[in-house]
Amino acid sequence: MDLSNIDTAMTTIQHITEVTKDINKKIPGKIEEVFERRFQERGEDDDDIDLDAMKKSNLKNMVAIVKKLVNRTSGPFSPGVEPEDLTVLYKMQEMVSMIFSEGQTDLWKELEAEGEDSVNLLTSVQDWSMSKLLESKATEKNIDLLMLSENVATQSMKSPPKEIKKKHAPYMYFPDYALGDSDEPISIQSMYYNAYHKMAPIQNSITGLNATGVFLDSRIINFNVKPTYDQTVLVSDPVIVFLEHQREKEKLLRGPSAEQIDEPKIASRECMRWSDTLEFPDSAKMGGWTIEGCARVNTTEFYTTCACDHLGMFALLALPPVPKR
Repeated sequence: MDLSNIDTAMTTIQHITEVTKDINKKIPGKIEEVFERRFQERGEDDDDIDLDAMKKSNLKNMVAIVKKLVNRTSGPFSPGVEPEDLTVLYKMQEMVSMIFSEGQTDLWKELEAEGEDSVNLLTSVQDWSMSKLLESKATEKNIDLLMLSENVATQSMKSPPKEIKKKHAPYMYFPDYALGDSDEPISIQSMYYNAYHKMAPIQNSITGLNATGVFLDSRIINFNVKPTYDQTVLVSDPVIVFLEHQREKEKLLRGPSAEQIDEPKIASRECMRWSDTLEFPDSAKMGGWTIEGCARVNTTEFYTTCACDHLGMFALLALPPVPKR
């Protein structure tokens, strides 16, 4: 596998991100320095530059780069690769962190409305990362990586079942994989997205395509295992997920002296998982958040505990009060 592909992609995305940040800051002279020559060559007036369109184009370019990178580097590593070579996972994570930063929220909503699928993009990256973990050599050296980026954190583990002594990851308690006599390594990945809940699609099995007053009130967590875990075992020993209420957390961070913001009213928070096969009446749209397979175990002012008998992507859906008739 040619690592220069990933290095080049990462450098390009970092450059695009810096340009977008400069646009947001509106640094005098900075944007002109980058684009003045281009507009002079075209004989155009730089006063007509549409900065919003430029930021949107930047995001589209970054998405296209990651898609192309996933497609071109999906092949196996060289035989006998050492775990240290998994630095490619961190490089991919850094790119995803930039693409799904909080500053991209409004742009992602526009792209979703135009047909771009952020869930599909993240799923392809998650599958890519898992494939690299599966291909790595874990028979001589077990793998336990915790990778932190600004907007994404990933814990990746690969060990024979009997050697997986940790039964928890940040914000998660997962089933007992030490059962049985198999020596086949198990690969486990848990991913945490700090800002993606603000831009992710919110169609769901409760309110359908109606998003009025509905929002995701937790970070989105993804949990995956290869070989795939037995569904019947998950029913009796489910994945336990701890999801912080982001609205309450933001209020705490603002403090009592901060400017008061009109908060949306919340009647309940439901434990949800993403289903690619969720259907909606009278619509060709597929995929959304569903309560099937997830149950609320406990809830407090600041967090909710969920038990889920499926693997995949989890979040809390905040629902508004039902209007009185």
